[in-house]
Amino acid sequence: NHTLFLMPQYIYTAKGVVSSTSAGSEDVAITIKGVPAASTVVWVKRIQVSAHTPNDNRISVRGYLTTSTVGGAVATVAVPKNPLFRIGSASVFIKPTTTATSTPTVFASLFEANFNARGVWEWIARDELDYFITYPSTYFTLSFLSTSASVTADVTLEWIE
Repeated sequence: NHTLFLMPQYIYTAKGVVSSTSAGSEDVAITIKGVPAASTVVWVKRIQVSAHTPNDNRISVRGYLTTSTVGGAVATVAVPKNPLFRIGSASVFIKPTTTATSTPTVFASLFEANFNARGVWEWIARDELDYFITYPSTYFTLSFLSTSASVTADVTLEWIE
């Protein structure tokens, strides 16, 4: 079934997401949810995280399905990859400050990956069986943790809805 390739694709890059001022604390960087919750499913197909730290710190990236977003997150609008696609209905929330955030209520833990802060970490779905899929009333939440404080990163998500 290749109908996913005909569905609208969206991309959002959260530029300059900053971890908290406490080293080693996990912070939610970006959260997306299909809206309305009862009918829109989000299929995450690509994730990229690049840190802007000129040293050899370890960055951990974690993906979750959660049942809420974090307090203080800023809502924004997704960009269609093709101008012929409709405006996305998914809600995107980003972390706006260095204030520490707690992980929302976790429905399922999806993955954890580690990389050097001088590098870039990227995950790309191989096919439609490899996507991370939100269920009604769940959010896809990406968090990161650094061994140093106030690490700045760009976080990119691509999805189909």
